[in-house]
Amino acid sequence: MSIQAPSTNGGYPVLWWKISRLCTRGGYFPWFLQNLDIFEPRPSALISLVPRHLCASCGVSAGVRCAACKNVWYCSKRCQRREWPGHLVDCNPGRPITSADRLRAAAHRKKVPQDQETSSDYGFNRVDEVGGKILLEIYRIVFEEGVRPRDLHQWKVSNRLLKEVESLLRPLEMWKTLEVMRWFENHRYALDSSMSIPEEQDSMEDRIEAAKVKLWNTVGTFPSQNLDEIYYAMKDWSKERVDVFYFRAMMGLCHPAPNLKYWVNFGFCACQDETEERFLNLTYQMLADRCSYDAFCTAYSNSTFTELLDATGLHGRRIALPYLEDVLSGSPRIFKSVWRLKQHVQDTNSVRSNIPMSIAVDYGFGNCASEDEYQDLKRLYTSIFERPGVNPLKLHEACISGELYEYVLGSFPELKNKKNRVKKFRRLLRNPYPLD
Repeated sequence: MSIQAPSTNGGYPVLWWKISRLCTRGGYFPWFLQNLDIFEPRPSALISLVPRHLCASCGVSAGVRCAACKNVWYCSKRCQRREWPGHLVDCNPGRPITSADRLRAAAHRKKVPQDQETSSDYGFNRVDEVGGKILLEIYRIVFEEGVRPRDLHQWKVSNRLLKEVESLLRPLEMWKTLEVMRWFENHRYALDSSMSIPEEQDSMEDRIEAAKVKLWNTVGTFPSQNLDEIYYAMKDWSKERVDVFYFRAMMGLCHPAPNLKYWVNFGFCACQDETEERFLNLTYQMLADRCSYDAFCTAYSNSTFTELLDATGLHGRRIALPYLEDVLSGSPRIFKSVWRLKQHVQDTNSVRSNIPMSIAVDYGFGNCASEDEYQDLKRLYTSIFERPGVNPLKLHEACISGELYEYVLGSFPELKNKKNRVKKFRRLLRNPYPLD
């Protein structure tokens, strides 16, 4: 992806252009590309407005509506162009929609495609859940490199998908493909339906178990190939040291999912999406290569991961995730309830009966009189966390100041026109704050 030099209006210095010239490569360059608006604020960022519509791309006040479907709003033509790959499949593009278009939309939204045709055409039905996320990242890179959906569609119908994707990935710089290439080498059959799927593949659980044995024989007190023996030897370890052992065994294969406590404890809850979670996981792998195992354990136990990342030259990668420090500064003991809220709503296995008391009280779930109300509130918070550029700490501030309802109306102004839902959410979003 190239950045064209912008014009200067009356000599006004364009900050993002200067920064881009200084950091055109590096661990946080992908984040920089996705957040150019931070360095080039629009007037709406400087003027207090009560918007009727919000931009579908960046979430600020919107005044431009899609002329084709008239259902989606944007703050500028630039945001409309940026969001078009995801919006195309829900709009009226004036031509048939292909599975490649739907794949492009899925990659843009960072969501594994769910429709059967796209899953079948592009290999998602031939891999497991973790593999699906890595395969989506491969296609995201392919589109980022300028491949159009019609090109991908042509590769597919001419049985050249594997060959073309491989020829595109291999010359790319390592920072861009490091996480996906090892998986790609072992799962080439995902991109070529003529290749057979290996009959016996170790599950992710089996691979993690094997990684535990390997790690134990590096950091344990005696050599062993028996997991029961290893677990028994660990019974006197501190809880924090056990957490690090399990996480270190896992991180070379995958990153934690929201149903695991490590997703919060190691800061993955501070990530906006799957791409950022992989970025953080790779950062921990780099940290493990740059410090001793004991130093890693100590940083976790003492809530000093931030200092260790900075001391090992990973400051740039850390600040690319702006809310990571907030989580790590208290982990593994103290967290703002907003992070537990995010974990609960993003865990696909979470149910009303297992919601933590702090979340039930702080965020209104204790006010739900039925399963339907619980699901409505869960969907509402899910939509907030998925909103581009959302700041979870603002939601936390609204919570402790007793202004959740006002925060939600500011995030979803269209609710004002739905009186029944306004009345319901006004009741559900009550909490005992502020406490003074």
